[in-house]
Amino acid sequence: MIYEVDRSFTILFMLIIGGLGSISGSWLGAIFVYEFPIIFTWVGDFIFQGAFNTAVVENVSNMVYGVFIIALLIREPGGFAALWATTKQKLRMWPYPH
Repeated sequence: MIYEVDRSFTILFMLIIGGLGSISGSWLGAIFVYEFPIIFTWVGDFIFQGAFNTAVVENVSNMVYGVFIIALLIREPGGFAALWATTKQKLRMWPYPH
């Protein structure tokens, strides 16, 4: 099986977006990277009645991945896994902020 550069970047995007230090982050990143174009296509078909072609979906997906990578590296370097852990901790302590 031959991997191209695009596949390598996709795997790298999954790991960075999901979080480099955890297996759950890798799963979350993979789910996001593979499900975002599908959901984007569904929304585009619903709103614009199928005006999106595959090139538009791929280019917008790559831009969104770039924005997420930059935002996550600035705000939360642990990726989605760290955001999920922080959210769970805050929800456990929700009625009492301390």
